[in-house]
Amino acid sequence: MVVDAYLNIGSLENSQPYYKRYEDVLLDRYDGWPDEHWADVTKEKWQRLVVQDRARVYKERGFESLFIDNADVYCRYHMSEVYQSLKSMLASLKRQGFKLIVNGGDVFVSETLKDGSAKKLYDGVNQEDVFTTYDFNKKKYGRQTKKNTDYYERYLKQAKKAGLDVYIVEYRAGRELSKKIDAYCERHGYKWYNADGIKLN
Repeated sequence: MVVDAYLNIGSLENSQPYYKRYEDVLLDRYDGWPDEHWADVTKEKWQRLVVQDRARVYKERGFESLFIDNADVYCRYHMSEVYQSLKSMLASLKRQGFKLIVNGGDVFVSETLKDGSAKKLYDGVNQEDVFTTYDFNKKKYGRQTKKNTDYYERYLKQAKKAGLDVYIVEYRAGRELSKKIDAYCERHGYKWYNADGIKLN
């Protein structure tokens, strides 16, 4: 069984023991997560943290696969420098022998699919909220809109066509919806997980 280690490539929580050392590369507060800030991924200091310090820790602990979170930083700060920095970090991690699964980051992923670099940089994608959703303001779980579901279905189909593994995480999908998602994933060769809560604990 392969166990993924979580690697936050685009933001930083203030609960991390090394948070104070990286305050100078932090940007806006992360919506919905008050104890987290986006990171300036173009800074060499941040890149060293991700591809050297954190990667070394995971190597020493025997992890072979990394769950890459918050490539969405490219959606938030849509600049070529951010795009190239993310690609550079992923390429470095890939050279170190890690299997990489990019969580979310559909804007970034879509661009790598267009320029043909996706399969060289990572092995799969995970998408949350394809069929369900969570309202951070109302703190309520619900059903995703048809427009967003259709968008994610097209996006995931493109990822699969490019040779990437596809995973889906939903939140509190009911029995009937779960049956629908089971059939959908079986039909397309995806794997999915029905989480009990937004914090995945």
